[in-house]
Formats: sequence, C-alpha cells, structure tokens
Amino acid sequence: TKEVYAYCKKREMWRVWAIKGKGGSGIPFIYRPKNKNAAGVWLFMVGVDVGKDSVASDLMLSEPGPNYCHYPIEDLKGYGRNYFEGITSERRRLRYVRGRASVSWEKRYEGARNEPLDLENYNLAAIEILNPNLELLAEMQGSGPAAPPKPQNGIKKRRVLSSGVSV
Repeated sequence: TKEVYAYCKKREMWRVWAIKGKGGSGIPFIYRPKNKNAAGVWLFMVGVDVGKDSVASDLMLSEPGPNYCHYPIEDLKGYGRNYFEGITSERRRLRYVRGRASVSWEKRYEGARNEPLDLENYNLAAIEILNPNLELLAEMQGSGPAAPPKPQNGIKKRRVLSSGVSV
C-alpha cells in the first residue's frame, strides 16, 4: 500500500490516483475524496458491488449498443477461456442476516480466479473518475485529429493543462 501511495503521489499532476475497493450495500460506486489521506494522496473509494452489478448487467446485453461488451475473437489478445471464466467467476447472492436482506458477491467455486472481473470493475471506475470525452476520442481515432471546438459567442476558450494553469 505504501508503495502504491508513493507511486501515485508523484504522478497526481497526471491524474494518477490511488483507489481502494469497498464491498457492501449502500456504498456508492465512486466516492471522491474531499481531503488527502494520512499518506498525503487522494484516495478514491470504489463501491465494488455496484461495479460488479454493472459489469454483470453489461455482459448480459446481446445486441451492440450502449454498454455492450466488445471483445476481440483472437485468443492471443488475452480474451480466451481463462479470461471469460474469471469475469464470470462470481455471482450475486441474496442472503438474510437477522431477518434483513443482504446482497453480496461470492465466488462460484473454491479457487476461482476473479482478477478479470476486478479489472473490469476498476476500469469502469477509472472511466468514471477521469470522465474522458469518449465521443471526441472515437472521432479522433476514426478520422484523425478532430478540429478544435468553435468558440461560443465569439469568445476564445483557453486550453487548461491542469487546474489553475492555462495556456
């Protein structure tokens, strides 16, 4: 943990932040920190159960469209049998604890490898935290660099490198 915090602390200016997963009901998917932690880094909490719900829901979509999961067919790209066993290695389980319903995610069998599911979950968290302009990125990928946005009301917008630094 200390090594991760040290790594992230040096790279915060490039939007590299530490995250920590937390399971349980009622925990939001992303909890943005208001202050730095004791190690001096911004630590984002990730509600892993909400993320796993989202991943499972997206995997159930059968028609291409929003949230549909696209995977390469070639085994050499890393999306073989082990990957798909890992991404489906857990299931949502409803239990009653002292008369109250409790939902949790559990491995389907002893020794199941769930790293692909965790990676999908944290990838969703990264997209949520960074909030990239995916439409612009897709446009740039398809037809080369996109033209800069036109100024509104004749006012030229300044490019911002980071909060507080303009060019």
